Amino acid sequence: DLTLSASAHDFLRLAQRQEDPDTLFFSRRLSIEGDTELGLVVKNALDALELPVLDLQQFAPHQVLARFTAWRS
Repeated sequence: DLTLSASAHDFLRLAQRQEDPDTLFFSRRLSIEGDTELGLVVKNALDALELPVLDLQQFAPHQVLARFTAWRS
């Protein structure tokens, strides 16, 4: 088992690629409990993925409404 803990703000910064997980870990803002070897494997796998940066603008109400309207037509 593996548990990663951080504030919502820090998880958001990770998703937006504004913060490095190692920086959060060594500043004690990200904690890992359980199988730390698995934690390292997960971290390295996520770092290797070419995921798009989370753009919060796409979740703005007017953007969501526009997508919904386009989908319905």
